[in-house]
Amino acid sequence: MVYCSKCGSKLSDDSNFCLKCGVRTKKGIKEGVSPHWAYRSNWEQEIEDALSKAAKNVEEAFNAARENIRRSINKKPIACPKCKEENLSYHKFCYKCGKKFK
Repeated sequence: MVYCSKCGSKLSDDSNFCLKCGVRTKKGIKEGVSPHWAYRSNWEQEIEDALSKAAKNVEEAFNAARENIRRSINKKPIACPKCKEENLSYHKFCYKCGKKFK
């Protein structure tokens, strides 16, 4: 049985870290096992890069949607060939009589 050098907790002989306080055991040091916090800065950078990329993609999507809405609003209405009612340019059917537009 092995004991933690920091907190004195009982550990299994094959433990690389203390389950209670997280310190590396002599076995972990001898085998060169890096503690989890050694990778933290790399993880933080990867997360920051992923969030930055996601934010850019969201911004691009909003800009594209904004432009599509602007184009739709600025188009002139179309008159239904059957009932002559004005419909928005993106309608596929007349909202009054139901005629399908070509």
